[in-house]
Amino acid sequence: MVIYLFDDDAKGAFRHLKYHSDVATAFAFRISSFLMIPLGNTFGSIGSPQDWEPFARERTHIAEALSHRCGLYPKYTHIIDRVEFSSPLTNATTFVKATPDTLNKSVQDFLCTTYNIFVDDSLFANVACIIKHAMTASIEALYLFLGFSNELVRQNPLSLDNFF
Repeated sequence: MVIYLFDDDAKGAFRHLKYHSDVATAFAFRISSFLMIPLGNTFGSIGSPQDWEPFARERTHIAEALSHRCGLYPKYTHIIDRVEFSSPLTNATTFVKATPDTLNKSVQDFLCTTYNIFVDDSLFANVACIIKHAMTASIEALYLFLGFSNELVRQNPLSLDNFF
C-alpha cells in the first residue's frame, strides 16, 4: 500500500499572535531614522515558538477530531484538486511488509489521521485513497483556529505558496 506524506503551513504564523504592549518595545529596532515596534511575534525570537505551541496542540486535536468526519472534501476541492501528487509506482516496485511493534502498530483506522504539528507546520501521512480527506481536515482545523479565508479583511491563514 502506498503511503503519501503531506505538509501544510500557516501563512505569516507569527504575525497572527500579538505581543503584549508591555513587552513590544523589547523587540524594537531602527531602520534609518524610523523606529519599528513589531506587534506580532518575531520568527526566531526566543519567546515566539513557545507561544505557538498551545495553538499547535489545539490544532492537532481539532484536525484529528475532524479526520473522522466525512464531507469536508467538497468544501475545499478548489484547493485540494490543484495539488499534484507523485505518479503511481510501476509494477516493478516491490513493497516489503513492515513488521508492527509497540510504537508502530500499522494503520489501524484509515479515516483517523495522526497529525504531527510543529509550530505552524502540519505534517501527516496516509494512504493514497485517504490523503485528500486528511488534507481537508488539516485545512478546516487551521481555518477554525485562525479564521476562514477572507482576502478583503485579512490574508489567507493557509500558505498556498507552500501548499502547492
